[in-house]
Amino acid sequence: MAAFLTHLGDFDSWEYAQKLRPQLDTLEKQGAQVVIVAIGSVENGSAFCRLTEFPAAKLWMDPTGAAYKALGFEPGLQLEGQVKSIASPYVRLMAMCAGIGSPGTLNEVFRGYLGDREAEPVWKGGNDDPRPIVVPPSAFGILGQGYQRPFELATLRLLNMMDIIPRWEELKPVDDELILQRGGTLVFHEGRCVWRHRDAGILGYADVDEALRQLFRGMASDEVTAEDE
Repeated sequence: MAAFLTHLGDFDSWEYAQKLRPQLDTLEKQGAQVVIVAIGSVENGSAFCRLTEFPAAKLWMDPTGAAYKALGFEPGLQLEGQVKSIASPYVRLMAMCAGIGSPGTLNEVFRGYLGDREAEPVWKGGNDDPRPIVVPPSAFGILGQGYQRPFELATLRLLNMMDIIPRWEELKPVDDELILQRGGTLVFHEGRCVWRHRDAGILGYADVDEALRQLFRGMASDEVTAEDE
């Protein structure tokens, strides 16, 4: 499984890594090979691993986004001519956050506040996030168990934002254009890509649980599936 995160100052990368990290040891013991790539420098990667406790040995850095271009991943909101010269990458990033040129972003934002009966809870074991928060994660148990509760994902994003913003310069790539670049996830079996997901927009990263199901399905059979050809 090859997971191409976005840059390391992006919510997408933090959420993906937070979902994947607890499962890495188990995956390795079961014989799965997992490669994680992110946009930026080795220094960006070191800062990210320090903040998220993600294992540095599992993270590969692509400073120029060359692999992302070669794989045809979405470059983010692009404009032409004089309009592009006026609209900096940061202006275009704000537009993408509002759903412009970033399909699915607003729906995903609302899902973070409204909850999702079909999704796993963010905090499965109560207050297992060491970061300080006004409402402890265990409080979401009042709303039930076994699904992503209202405001649960939004709370995680708030915590991540509080870590990211003060360290933006440590985490972002040198080339500001790359803050728009989207990633994707590929699953291979015996040299063939049997499943792929291309991030369409901000917060559009692959469902990690589904990617892992496809990984083990590929290990168990020769069936080929594709979420997005």
